[in-house]
Amino acid sequence: MKPFLAVLTLSVIFLSCTKEAVVVPQATQLFYKDGNIAVSSMKAVQTSSSTVTVSFATLYENNIQKIEVMSGVTTTQLCTIGELDLPRNISKPTDYSVEDTNLKGKVMYYMLRYTLNSGDWGYTPLISVSVK
Repeated sequence: MKPFLAVLTLSVIFLSCTKEAVVVPQATQLFYKDGNIAVSSMKAVQTSSSTVTVSFATLYENNIQKIEVMSGVTTTQLCTIGELDLPRNISKPTDYSVEDTNLKGKVMYYMLRYTLNSGDWGYTPLISVSVK
């Protein structure tokens, strides 16, 4: 009797299964995220002998007045090389890029500084690129 119950149970399990594909959402890797901004990617690429292009993409921007792209030859002293004024909240993916034509070292460091409408600010992590 036990083998019969086991076969019956397995038959019910196999017959009750559907062949629909279950889609599992992929985890999104973010470069930086807080309540005000989500930067999905940021990269710096040398595009000529004297230029590095810094590209980044955001998923949303809330209560942000401006975003500055900062550059330097050390991780502690960076200067603004480009500024983006943001007049409104943005809730869709947006791509940006800024060119750095003032390369001063063999390794250049970049980060974003964003200023909130309240006057507070925040920073993303640093990225680097080797300059040839």
